[in-house]
This record gives sequence, structure tokens and C-alpha cells, in this order.
Amino acid sequence: MLLGKTGVPLPDRFVCDDGLGNLIVGVPLGQFTVRLWDPTETEVSGTVPVTLSELGFGDYGTLFSPNLKGRWSLVVYHPVYFPEGKREDYDVYDQLFDDIEGESSGANVVTITVRETGAGPLVPDCTVQIFDVGLTTLYAFGSTDTAGQLIRSLDDGNYKVMLRKLASHTFDPLPKDLVVSGATAIIYEGDQFSPSTPPTPQTCVVYGWTHDAGDLPISVDIVVDLVEPRQFTTGGLQVIKQARTVSSAALDGYWELVLTRSSVYTADSVRYSFKINDIVMCEYIIPDQTSVNFADLIENVP
Repeated sequence: MLLGKTGVPLPDRFVCDDGLGNLIVGVPLGQFTVRLWDPTETEVSGTVPVTLSELGFGDYGTLFSPNLKGRWSLVVYHPVYFPEGKREDYDVYDQLFDDIEGESSGANVVTITVRETGAGPLVPDCTVQIFDVGLTTLYAFGSTDTAGQLIRSLDDGNYKVMLRKLASHTFDPLPKDLVVSGATAIIYEGDQFSPSTPPTPQTCVVYGWTHDAGDLPISVDIVVDLVEPRQFTTGGLQVIKQARTVSSAALDGYWELVLTRSSVYTADSVRYSFKINDIVMCEYIIPDQTSVNFADLIENVP
């Protein structure tokens, strides 16, 4: 998936072949049909122009200028070579990380300190992102140092701050307010992260976080199902017979599910499949422990 910026031409390329690996050159551009959808899932093929070009050696190019932030979808069809279409998705932002300087260049020195709740220990290596109040423009970012501090330069004004140290601390609620008026110092507090306690010794809490390509938290659906066969004896425990779905939180992307440990089943190597927004991740064995970060699960190849 490519990243783009609103108002800036977004180039891409696709290959035309005969399905046997033979590249097709010289295809009249008028034979291609292009359909484009904006982030509202509205087809804008007639209002947002898409330019086609031949790049050579069977490669062809597309070019359009996205005018909205969000995910765009482009499909190119050819009636002979790929009537089913070739699709590409694009995540478009008002600003990309390459456009900004982590140090920022405002008029005032702003000192952000992150510590545990109740004037507790300082929190180093915490990711800090400073946005406008609409969370559309990123003004500064970085990580706290060993003293739990991040120092940046910002102009007077109101900002929103996102804090994240996955599997270590939580900073509810997010985003945090930041008001800059001259030299500013502010303290944000968070709690040590701890997943929920499993309801029985035979279960495990699987947890994780989801974020988009710009590293902002997003809410997605995580679907978990037992790999066939789906019914096993578990000594009287309730068994998943249908897929279960949980949505990650919009503000921090956090999610968790209580699952029966694989070893509890009488069948060998019982696996769970995970899908995120209908994208199959892999199959996993749930370990014999009270909780596990999804990122630490070992992919299992049947």
C-alpha cells in the first residue's frame, strides 16, 4: 500500500501481461478502464482525473491527485488481459512524516514530562505526537529521554497530544490537551499497563493494539475462530463454535479477547485463526499463560 498527501499527485504503476508471464507493450491507453473511489467509498472516476501512461517493458503508470484524507482505491481493467481488474489502495494524509521535522521550529520552548500516576517514576521511551486540535496536522514528535522528557519548540496555541508506550503504560483518556503560551512545561501521567485477568485457569487473555500507516490508533474488527475441526472436548469448558469478533478502541487501538488455551483441548495442536478487517493474519497456538501480547504469538504453519 502506498502513502500519499492531499493535493499532491500520487503516482503508481501496474504490469500488463498475457497471464503466461509475457509482457504486453504498446497497449492503447484507451483500452484500459479506470475506476477510483475516495475515502467515503464514493466513486469519483468522473470528477478526479486519473492519467494513464506507458512506462515501457509492459509497465504502465497511473497518476491522480487525492483531495481527501483517508483510504483511496483504484482499479484498472483491461477486457482481454485482466478483466477482473488490478486494484491498489492508498492511505492519504494531510501531512507525511517526511514533511516535518521532529524538532519542530516554533517560537516557544515546550517541555513535556511523562510519569506514572501519582507523581510516580518517570516514563522514558514514550512516543509523543503533537497535533492540531483536529488531529489532522502533526507539528512535532519524538520519544521521551531517560528523564521522561521531550523538549520541542511550538508557537502559541492549542494542541492535542498522543502518548504511547505499548505493553508498558496506558494514558487514558487520549488525546491530551496542550495549551502553549510562551515557554510551557506540562506533565502527563499514565498507569502501568496490565491486561485483564482471565476468568479461569484454562483461559488466556490475548491483547494487542492496532494503528494505521501514519502510526495513529484506529478501530478495526479482529475476528478469531478455531481452525477446523471446530468442536473439541475441553472437560466441560465452553468451546468456541462460531467466530468471535472484537473491535479495537478508536482512541488507543487496544483490544483483548479471552481464549481457551490450546493445550486444554483433547485434539493435538489446536490452532486459532486471526483476521483483522477480513485480512487473514495467520494461525496461532494459544500458550499456557495468563496473558499474551498478540505481537508475541508465534505463527503456526499447519
